Amino acid sequence: MDDTFVSHLGQLKIGKDLPIVIAGVVNLSPESFYSGSIASSEKEVLEMVKTHVSSGAHMVDIGGLSTRPVSYYGGEKAPREVEFERVKLLLPPILDFLTSYPDIEVSIDTMHSEVAEFALSKNVNIVNDVCGLKRDHQLPQVIADYDASVILMAADKSPGDVYSLPDVLSALDESISLALNAGVSRKKIAVDPGIGGWGGREHFDDLYLLTHLSELLDLKVPLYVGLSRKSTIGRIVDESDPSLLLPGTLSATAFLLIRKEVHAIRTHDVYETVQAIKTIERLLAISER
Repeated sequence: MDDTFVSHLGQLKIGKDLPIVIAGVVNLSPESFYSGSIASSEKEVLEMVKTHVSSGAHMVDIGGLSTRPVSYYGGEKAPREVEFERVKLLLPPILDFLTSYPDIEVSIDTMHSEVAEFALSKNVNIVNDVCGLKRDHQLPQVIADYDASVILMAADKSPGDVYSLPDVLSALDESISLALNAGVSRKKIAVDPGIGGWGGREHFDDLYLLTHLSELLDLKVPLYVGLSRKSTIGRIVDESDPSLLLPGTLSATAFLLIRKEVHAIRTHDVYETVQAIKTIERLLAISER
């Protein structure tokens, strides 16, 4: 095994030649683009987390602020104060529930240091920042102070504001440097190319990224990819309703798995994704004998 590509997301070991890590999405924000991922009450949140865990998720990704592209889906973004209140209200019962599942990790999906610090103070071990540490300059130090893991999405200043593959590589390299300079261990970093129909990104940019992810391996850290039900898939199949994009999502997931270019997958549909991965991995193992 090439140890260069191995990192830890909390206690989870991810990287080359290791099992794919599955992160189940839990959105506390009613603004999120896919209604099936939204849980706004404690009962709904715990049911969703329980479903993800029983379906085979290794971690759950908790977000209190939707970063859906407003230019594509419409609506407005909630302020950070609202994000913080949602997380303060609903993260503690999630963590209480997961004390019965000590192998399950939790990531906090936030670009704000105060939200991250609250979560880390409650023993969350992973920060998933869609701004790649570019929005809140205090966040890298907060992550380092708690010796936490971080998932860095490609960004210049805002989610999805880098488009071409060279720009994505450059943005991620800069984010890795920000983390390392703050004292975050390289062995606790994963990167996310930021697939999705963000404001200025052309559809072809996303397709090119998906078909050239191997070039991101030059960064020498594992790849964490979130493409679940995103508009990128919708544009391929000419369908704008996220609730109808599971088949396309699983097809794109299979494509990445066959090419062996992904180490962790963020998904709204854990059961279906786990089943797809088991099937693909079994077939690949037999074909390579």
